[in-house]
Amino acid sequence: MGTGALLVGLALLVVTVAYVGRPFRPNPTREADDRVIEGWVSALRPAADSGRARFCTACGNPLAPSHRFCPSCGTPVVGED
Repeated sequence: MGTGALLVGLALLVVTVAYVGRPFRPNPTREADDRVIEGWVSALRPAADSGRARFCTACGNPLAPSHRFCPSCGTPVVGED
């Protein structure tokens, strides 16, 4: 095997390792973007949970937030207290 072939093989190996290893390197910009997105999600989550409709798991009847039992079938409401 000639010296040229060894150098080409070594160059291909270096390029391949650099390409494959790239996704595993930390990316500060991406981490900052992730923090911004998580902030948006956490700000929206309480608003979405407060207006969520509740339904009976047995009959599907809509439930008011104050209901502890389904007014239609009497099944105890399981969930947030």
